[in-house]
Amino acid sequence: MIIINTCKGAFTFNKTSGGIESAVINGEEMLTSPILPNFWRAFTNNDKYPPNDVADISKLLRLDKFKKAMQKLKPKYIETNTKGGAYEIFVLWRMPLVTDFETRYTFTSDGIINVMMNLIPLRNMVRYGITFMLKEGPDSVKFYGKGPHENYCDRATSALLGQYSGKAEEFIHDYLSPQENGNHTGVRFIEIFKDNCGVKIEAVSHPLEISVHPYTLQMLEDATHLHCLNRLNTLTVNIDGGQRGVGGDIPALAATKKQYKLLKFKQYNMACVIKFYNN
Repeated sequence: MIIINTCKGAFTFNKTSGGIESAVINGEEMLTSPILPNFWRAFTNNDKYPPNDVADISKLLRLDKFKKAMQKLKPKYIETNTKGGAYEIFVLWRMPLVTDFETRYTFTSDGIINVMMNLIPLRNMVRYGITFMLKEGPDSVKFYGKGPHENYCDRATSALLGQYSGKAEEFIHDYLSPQENGNHTGVRFIEIFKDNCGVKIEAVSHPLEISVHPYTLQMLEDATHLHCLNRLNTLTVNIDGGQRGVGGDIPALAATKKQYKLLKFKQYNMACVIKFYNN
């Protein structure tokens, strides 16, 4: 473990998993699951190729390959450095299907985390970014990006760029058949909060894609019908440098155009700033 103390609190980095597993701000834990890289999403109906409305078809076609690859995700090399009053952790990762995969976490004295990610996929990706789960409490969202309804890179024309706010529940989409939902593109910043407690994420490299769910990705994928999808008292936050489009040009089939794909052998990067607060 590496413990980074700041004037606002302390962060704990797990050298085995490569995750930021604790963020204690003013004596209170802000996370219920670690900040870790993420490369998979719940299957969409388009992914399932009707008339077989079962995810097993998608698995047969290896559409879940990045989820399986993440089971082998682990740090290959870790380097730490102190520079200009900030503490830096560089991680070179080992994971199937990607190469030159690295993250750099810079912890400033005032409790801000600067996150940078670089990688080259060896197969077309579904998404790339980080995910974590907040503690119980924050349930309101404010963001500047495309909205108010969900939107993806190939379904964003009807969404307008602006600032939106409301309960996190208002920005998801309850499909009868639970699937990936609630994404927002073009996000410059997002804040998830309640009273004076929460987290703010700001885009640095380019506008991000972000979703906030009152359940985990695994719960979303496992649910066979909307009434089976339970709600948690915590929120899962997904911060993506990019996410593949959802297709649908051919009715009910995944027909994602090339410009909306995350292509193999291409360099991808992401940078953002994460600030937890608890006043």
